[in-house]
Amino acid sequence: MEKAISSWFSSSAEYRSLYLSYIFYLRRRLNNENAETKLKQIQDIRLMLEQAQKFLLESFGHSGDPNCELLLWWTDFEAIITGDMERVRTMWNEILSAGLNQYSSYWMKYINVEIQFGDQKHVRKIFARALMTNTDSPETIGSEWIRYETLYGDLNSLLNCKEKYKIKMKQVQEIQDKEQKTDNKMGNKEKEAKKRKWNETEQISNNDKSNGNFKVPFAKKDVGQESEASPIKKLRTTEINLDKGGRHMEIEGKEYRSVFVSNLDFAVTELEVKDALSSIGHCEVLLVRDFKGRSKGFGYVLFEKPEMVPEALKKDRELVNNRPMFVSKCEPDKQSRESGLRFPTKLEKNKLFVKENIFKPY
Repeated sequence: MEKAISSWFSSSAEYRSLYLSYIFYLRRRLNNENAETKLKQIQDIRLMLEQAQKFLLESFGHSGDPNCELLLWWTDFEAIITGDMERVRTMWNEILSAGLNQYSSYWMKYINVEIQFGDQKHVRKIFARALMTNTDSPETIGSEWIRYETLYGDLNSLLNCKEKYKIKMKQVQEIQDKEQKTDNKMGNKEKEAKKRKWNETEQISNNDKSNGNFKVPFAKKDVGQESEASPIKKLRTTEINLDKGGRHMEIEGKEYRSVFVSNLDFAVTELEVKDALSSIGHCEVLLVRDFKGRSKGFGYVLFEKPEMVPEALKKDRELVNNRPMFVSKCEPDKQSRESGLRFPTKLEKNKLFVKENIFKPY
């Protein structure tokens, strides 16, 4: 492990994957027959997890493990193997304090762990904390809390849950109405500014006409000449890059080593996609995310060799997190890109559509 760490890797994701692979190996070596040996092996796994977190933080800062993959695995390990829920709750507070408390999906993961291995008292506390926090989907947390109370709670706990959910949604609606009014005011100001600019332009043009002056319009430059003269157009990316809309940019010399993956669960991480394709060979995974850092359910995978792409295409429809992952060819050029549908989409000139045809018997 020390030799592997001393090797030079280009990204924090590769170091994180290396640490997790070794930790998975240590977990598989747990000896359930001898209690003393098992306790020592558990301590070794904890020390390795602490070492991985320290190394990534010192080498890459908070970007070393932005989604807290190490801590998430550690919480599941402690809950399932050791049953130390106090340690699990402490680590989950650390995860949420790292800026992930704004995502309802992380709150639901915490709640599900508490439901499986904790007690009802802490489950209700976490539901209340999650509902009070400004998350991306308070509706999800509220509906899941109501569902939980219908299964495990009594009438009082159910009514209390519904009342808190009602108050929260009222606050959310007030915030949305306030933001809408602010947007409308800003929109009106922009319209007024454009109108003033238009009037000033019209006034200047009228003055020019009255003086008998004539302005020669600027000739548009040839697109081909502009692209040849501009050095910016000649620059081409050498890694998988995305533009602001999440679209695939040019990949110089790598379009034959890339595939496009889609239909992914929004909670799926790059590591899970990489694990699903690990049998093919080493690869780099880049999931497209929105401005809040949430996955859009699709991304790109870059392999070491072009021969790996056909093997990756055979992984089409393979389940990743109980959801089929679509794997298709990655073609940045829109003109040469083929349709991903399984049926023809072009106009069929040799077919005739007949509507309301009445067949008379002979």
